[in-house]
Amino acid sequence: MVIRFGPYMVPVPPPEAILAVVVPVLIGFAWIWRDANRRGQPGLLWALLTLPLSWLAVLAYVFVRALQSPPLASRDTNAASANESPPSP
Repeated sequence: MVIRFGPYMVPVPPPEAILAVVVPVLIGFAWIWRDANRRGQPGLLWALLTLPLSWLAVLAYVFVRALQSPPLASRDTNAASANESPPSP
């Protein structure tokens, strides 16, 4: 498909090609936002990086995530269980 723009002809990709790019970026956006917020990082900032950088932002986040500690919910659960005393006989 081609769109005429004055003397120029601009090729337009098919809808399937557009979806093949947009859907994975939106999935990465949602996953990074939720996961970063759970880990106490700026989720919106990380998620917004996925829009212009797409999979490079996802790889960068996964790398930084591996260097960080576990999610806040897991840390709270582990801290609570560490503070409990063992049952007395």
